[in-house]
Amino acid sequence: TVTWTPPSPLGNTTGYRISYTTGSDVDIDGGSTNSYTLTGLTNGKTYTISIVTTSSGLPSAPLVVTVSLVPSAPFIDSTPTVSATTVTITGSVPRDSVVTGFLVQWQRDTSGGCTNEDEGSINATGSFTSYTITGLEEGNRYTITVKLYNDAGRGPVSNSVTAKTIEAAPSGSPASITVGTLTANSVTLQWGEVACLERNGEITGYTVTAANSDGVVKGTSSVNVDARQATISGLTPSTQYTVSVAAVNGAGTGPVTALPVETEGPPPPTGVTAVQDGPTSITVTWTPPSPLGDTTGYRISYNTGSDVDIDGDSSNSYTLTGLTNGQTYTISIVAIAPNRPTSSPIEAQVSLVGVPEKPTVDMDNIETSPTTITTSWSFPPDATGSEVSWELTGQMRRRRVSDAEGVTSGRLPKD
Repeated sequence: TVTWTPPSPLGNTTGYRISYTTGSDVDIDGGSTNSYTLTGLTNGKTYTISIVTTSSGLPSAPLVVTVSLVPSAPFIDSTPTVSATTVTITGSVPRDSVVTGFLVQWQRDTSGGCTNEDEGSINATGSFTSYTITGLEEGNRYTITVKLYNDAGRGPVSNSVTAKTIEAAPSGSPASITVGTLTANSVTLQWGEVACLERNGEITGYTVTAANSDGVVKGTSSVNVDARQATISGLTPSTQYTVSVAAVNGAGTGPVTALPVETEGPPPPTGVTAVQDGPTSITVTWTPPSPLGDTTGYRISYNTGSDVDIDGDSSNSYTLTGLTNGQTYTISIVAIAPNRPTSSPIEAQVSLVGVPEKPTVDMDNIETSPTTITTSWSFPPDATGSEVSWELTGQMRRRRVSDAEGVTSGRLPKD
């Protein structure tokens, strides 16, 4: 677009003639006209433009300006060539464009969670046909554009293409691994992301393991990329483990972040019952913990300061004796492991009711006849009656003789 200021005064000016290159003239009518747009020119070419007034007389002396057109946008092929750290683009420039150099720009895609810290541009001389961008990050996606330039300046931007460098296994490990919940048989872990520049590709998941002191892996878990939390179960109580987390991408598994942990002591026994089975005894039964872990036995506590240690991890019952008839006992049981805290206690409660002790039978004063046996006995304290049993040719017979306190003898019937 050529602009000018008409002469003052106009005089006999009737129009203007614009000339550009050899033999290319445009006549413009109207003495007050002050601009005109030349079209159909060659992109990138430099033009010398002159303008004179036209009138009924001679034309004026020419006014001359020189202008260069910036290049049009180049085109980039949609299939760049990639390596782990380079991208090579190819393309073409518009026909007849005058090009003295080009500007290549790239920017990393942030969809993988990284920031735009890896971006750049570079100027190169000559006409654009191809260019290799170096020093890129492995396994990252980049958006690339090109601008051409000449003495007139930079032209518009090209189409954009996307290229992903070849992945490598992560070179960094997850950050800030912490233990969430720790039990006798499991451990729950949380962790942070791998540093952006150490991912070397898109992280697709994590591998979590727990290994004992011999290096034997006792548990493993594969975790979705968004979770960053896992629970490993099936561990042994009271045992040292090294738990580790490693990131995974399409090229492999990266280095681990490791943390030592120790599972809790054995779990408590279950199903505890306490039943009176005599005037001064209680039988306690239970189900051993599962898994047993390094359980070596059990400790039964009843009331204050009374403990009984029982050896054997699979033991499941014990009878407490020498108790006080009529007293209520609170009984607890825990699993024992060597040099470890005991498990949480499981309790049962039972009251010893007044079951009388055995009577004393006078074995020296038994009288017999062809059809009877006569014996006598003494009542223990708190007894209110008697029940007599006898056996005849393998058959047990039983009869309550009297409920009256003070009866000390009885006669068996003929049968």
